Amino acid sequence: MEGSVNGLDLVWEIGAEGAAILRVKAAGHTAVLPEELEGLPVTALGDRAFAPAPGEEPQRELRELRELTLPETLERVGDYALYGCTGLERIRVWSGTETWGSGCLMNCRSLKHLEVSGASDGGGALAYFAGELAGELDAAVFADGQLVLRLVFPEYIESYENNDPAHHFDFHLYGPGFPYHSAFRRKRLDLGLYDGAWEETLRREHDPGCILRLAWCRLRYPAGLSPRAQARYEAYTAPRAGAVLSWLVRERDAGGLSWTLERFRPGQEAVAEAAALARELGATEAMALLLEASGQRRPAGKAKRFDL
Repeated sequence: MEGSVNGLDLVWEIGAEGAAILRVKAAGHTAVLPEELEGLPVTALGDRAFAPAPGEEPQRELRELRELTLPETLERVGDYALYGCTGLERIRVWSGTETWGSGCLMNCRSLKHLEVSGASDGGGALAYFAGELAGELDAAVFADGQLVLRLVFPEYIESYENNDPAHHFDFHLYGPGFPYHSAFRRKRLDLGLYDGAWEETLRREHDPGCILRLAWCRLRYPAGLSPRAQARYEAYTAPRAGAVLSWLVRERDAGGLSWTLERFRPGQEAVAEAAALARELGATEAMALLLEASGQRRPAGKAKRFDL
């Protein structure tokens, strides 16, 4: 069967256990795959569903895809299903999707944000994405509709270098990310392994901004966080609270900003710099929080007004 559903041009087939989407022929910047077709749950995304046929160029519409939401009913994703989605930046999946095909994420070079719903540890889906993507990954885990865990997986690079005298290739890992991407046992997240990589991370060459975001996210959503790990993350984050404020202003994360102001009590200079950035970006909610933190409150009874 072929038709338009949720603004997508789809090809699908009906089987004994549900519907399988065989082909996504066109999508905009945001795509939400349906949970039901012809009254049956969508349980599979076929091989090369988003990919061009062999020998064909990727469609421009699919190259422009930025956000993709997969259905809760989905059980299996086929081989090379998302191959060629080079612009894909964010994907939303469910923990019940346990079977992921070979090369499913090949060439998804822009994919940096993952949202997993349905299990407090992200289930096998989190393990799959962390294992497949070597670049920096910001993963949010939802259970019962609530954000319970946010993890940053730093980038790492695998390199094989020719060793002519020994007639073999030497394998090297660059960057601190590999222990984080591998912090799983039997396809389930092990927060002890994740937090245990911290000290070695600081000893290696790393992106300070990424590591700061990692520490902040663990403190903000402290599921499974030991007192020892908490103390280490706080020691790193506290003197860099100004950088955290600027990041949160850019992210338009008012809740995180309020939490940071209360938790770390940044100095007035850091708050003033963040307020200036909020004014520049037109982030009115963030600026209101920062002005209040700096003591620049409006007199009672006057209408609120923000000059941006």
